[in-house]
Amino acid sequence: MKKRVFTGVIYAAILAVCIVLKVYLPPAFGSIAFDVFFFAATVIGAYEYLRAAKMRSILQYAIAFAYCIVVIPAYVLAKYMGITGQLVVIILFAIACFTLFVAFVYDNEHAAFEDVTKAMLCMLYVGVMGVILASCNHFDDEGNALASLMLLFVVTPLTDVMAFFVGSLLGRFFPKKIAPKLSPKKTLVGSIGGLLGGVLGALVVYYFFTEIFKKSIVCNINLPYVYIFVIIGVIASLFGQAGDLFESAIKRSFGVKDMGDLLPGHGGVLDRLDSTFFAGVVVYACFWAITAF
Repeated sequence: MKKRVFTGVIYAAILAVCIVLKVYLPPAFGSIAFDVFFFAATVIGAYEYLRAAKMRSILQYAIAFAYCIVVIPAYVLAKYMGITGQLVVIILFAIACFTLFVAFVYDNEHAAFEDVTKAMLCMLYVGVMGVILASCNHFDDEGNALASLMLLFVVTPLTDVMAFFVGSLLGRFFPKKIAPKLSPKKTLVGSIGGLLGGVLGALVVYYFFTEIFKKSIVCNINLPYVYIFVIIGVIASLFGQAGDLFESAIKRSFGVKDMGDLLPGHGGVLDRLDSTFFAGVVVYACFWAITAF
């Protein structure tokens, strides 16, 4: 527990520095810290995944790893050049998939089709999810970018904390499991506690965003900010918990307890960011939606 708390404090401190830089530096410089963070997390996460996957084909391994290395820098560079970053990501993914299939055909003696599917999942789960987090960092409006990042990195940890404490306190009285085979300790009451943590996290973000940082968002929906933040927080909390279960399924299929051991008490980078990846998808979608409609 001490190791987990210490690692969690260091992780929170790094994120706090990234947020402060995002708030107080000019946009071109304020985004760099989070870009570096997402790039490092994606590269390390890809290494953890591919090591846990125990792929037989070194070539398939290399193609998936190369995609995860280049995809965020390519996206960020495209954004700064005025090119549609998402298009670059899709083109790179198509090239990587084509290369995987070619490698499977011509390296059939050393590769199983299972290696192709593992490599593609790595590119989607780690590479594309990492780009989605980077996309939150590069919304056209800096207020939306800051709000999305704050929601991601406040809501998901508070969801985990509240799910743990509520599940520990009330799980014996309400023992209903949500996924007994994948995660025997997770209860329905703990999951509800996690959603309450999502609401609490959204309210904390709303207070700091509006009262401390004095920021605003671009929104075409006629709702008070606090409602928007809470709605997004609840959705992010729900999807974050789904992401945790998804990674549990991957780890079970790979036969490993943790994806890595870089973060004592937490496991690897993917063990720490599994819920953030899934939450990132809906947070990005929500902020895109409130400006598009």
